Amino acid sequence: MVYRNNKKKPTVLGLLFEGSDPSAALIMEGKIIAVVEDCKKHLIDYFKISRDRIIVNNLAVETSLFEFSPVGRKSIRKKYGIDENEFILLFAGLFTRRKRIELYIDMMKELKNDNIRLLLVGTFDQGYEKEIHELINKAN
Repeated sequence: MVYRNNKKKPTVLGLLFEGSDPSAALIMEGKIIAVVEDCKKHLIDYFKISRDRIIVNNLAVETSLFEFSPVGRKSIRKKYGIDENEFILLFAGLFTRRKRIELYIDMMKELKNDNIRLLLVGTFDQGYEKEIHELINKAN
């Protein structure tokens, strides 16, 4: 998905490309801020953008907050009734309408696989949580 805005405001480009995670770039006053090196490479190779116009500003996360814990894993699975042999698709973050969480719910219906669970963890925009709960209840 590429969104371009002809106004002077920054424009966010969501880029999906083979062999890489989804990335984004911010264009402002002739410079492009890519959030990962792969995004920069894609912008150079695919869009033929000059290397000197692209700045990489890697996304940051405090990894020590997200260390794997076998005890935590077992606890979460027990709390939500998820068997050990089930695969979990995790979506964590802020849930807004523009992120279209309903597509993930539709995807789960299409998969028709009882061994895959979608786990949504985070905060919802006002009113959006109720809509998502209704969709999940209909799907179940």
